[in-house]
Amino acid sequence: MTNYEKVKDMSIGEMARILCDNTNCIYCKFYDICCGIDEEVNGYRKWLESEVEA
Repeated sequence: MTNYEKVKDMSIGEMARILCDNTNCIYCKFYDICCGIDEEVNGYRKWLESEVEA
């Protein structure tokens, strides 16, 4: 299994947790909205589930 395949096999929750754990607060998409880990994970989850903006 390649790293790419492992990433593709992740659940949305797993991917949200990785994004949250590996994003510096300065660059965090949700920095102005919240600063709690659970809220950030939920924010990333919502972002991953949203439609791509053209």
